[in-house]
Amino acid sequence: MSDNHNPLISTGTLLDQLYEAAIDPGRWQTFIGAVAKAVNAKSALIRLIDPVCTRATYTAAHNFDPTFLQAYTEHFIHIDPVLEALQQAPQNIIQTSQKVVDYTQLTRTEYFNDYMRPQDNHYLIGGLLTNGSGQLLFLGA
Repeated sequence: MSDNHNPLISTGTLLDQLYEAAIDPGRWQTFIGAVAKAVNAKSALIRLIDPVCTRATYTAAHNFDPTFLQAYTEHFIHIDPVLEALQQAPQNIIQTSQKVVDYTQLTRTEYFNDYMRPQDNHYLIGGLLTNGSGQLLFLGA
């Protein structure tokens, strides 16, 4: 944990921001930035995934290069081993990428070497949330 991590960020504050964003979509950026800060991450995102079409239909991101976000929706979603593993893991819980994907195996993938590593993202915390609609919401940092 770095010195600038704020342990006083409360779950209540994040929940308040989540509810505000649900009412006012313009506030998703504020919420996702607060998530990154709460877990001491340099970046975070929310991505709505349609597993039937294998496409990301919405992304709210904090501190991500838009080029990489576009590359994910066009290519990397199809070869994302973390997404694949999360789809097989229990859903509606937040966990680390190491819990669902072996890190050594992950580092040997195109996804890691061409998508994660260039963004200096080596580890993830997140999960898939479902509501029975068939779409998946990925929240990660």
